[in-house]
Amino acid sequence: MTIHDSTLGFRHGPKTIVNGRTLVVVFVSNDPLTRAYDLDLIAELRADKVAGAVLALSAQDVAGETLKVHGLETAPDSDLLFPYIVPAQLFALHASLDRGLTPDTPNKAGTVSRVVQGVRIHSGSA
Repeated sequence: MTIHDSTLGFRHGPKTIVNGRTLVVVFVSNDPLTRAYDLDLIAELRADKVAGAVLALSAQDVAGETLKVHGLETAPDSDLLFPYIVPAQLFALHASLDRGLTPDTPNKAGTVSRVVQGVRIHSGSA
């Protein structure tokens, strides 16, 4: 299962699914205020010692297990979008392949496919 949430929202429910097999990846903001909350969550999760691993993905230095995106230390968060997405997508792809899953055909029954089928485009006018 993969989910996303804000740093503060994560504490209000989704944190309960974290266990010893969970990899938590925190996409750390460059905004100083948001970054402070991100770093607090990372410290909390690491201190809890419940998650299998806690990884920070950051353009700035972060103590502990960190994947650093170099050259964007002062970039606005909107510029971090693609550099942050690429490692997450590659991890998901390789994790799926390692488990014998087929990412292009995620559902063996065929009810979910890479190319959406059967969707009608409706007119915006009533």
